Amino acid sequence: KGIVCKKEGVVIKTESRGRIKNLDQMPLPAWDKFPIKNYHDAGYSFTTRNRKAMPILAQRGCHYKCTFCTNPQMWGSNVYMRDPKCVVSEIKMYVEKYGIEHVDFCDIVGVINPRWTRELLNLMIEEKLNVTWIHGAGTRSEILDKEVLTLFKKSNALRVFYAPETGSEETIKKI
Repeated sequence: KGIVCKKEGVVIKTESRGRIKNLDQMPLPAWDKFPIKNYHDAGYSFTTRNRKAMPILAQRGCHYKCTFCTNPQMWGSNVYMRDPKCVVSEIKMYVEKYGIEHVDFCDIVGVINPRWTRELLNLMIEEKLNVTWIHGAGTRSEILDKEVLTLFKKSNALRVFYAPETGSEETIKKI
């Protein structure tokens, strides 16, 4: 399932492969197969220059259907989230193994579930991870409230990105 290939000039496509729903059952990336120290020594990371950083996926999917996004067509609109304890455990491992100072969350949407986000950020604060972090993707602004934004600050978020559909009332009506 999930394979497209060409055989004797004919394109062959198998049926779609189902999404993995329990992300906690997936193995962590095999970063030991890459020269991470070389990248860190050279000042490279995913989004933040001159910080020892590692990328992390904490969730997959998005239930929104923004007009500018291809996610619904590519993956559907289901959301699957890792247990926040597993995410924090992965961060702790990277701190110990690679001496990281920063985490780049590479999820499609920065904040999709306020309860899950509060749990993750509270765990990051409790564990005193001493790392900064960002979500490279936009966050839905209607999800954020004073409590979540306060937790962003306490958990060492460097910046928050927003992904508004539009800033125009006229365009909102057209959409």
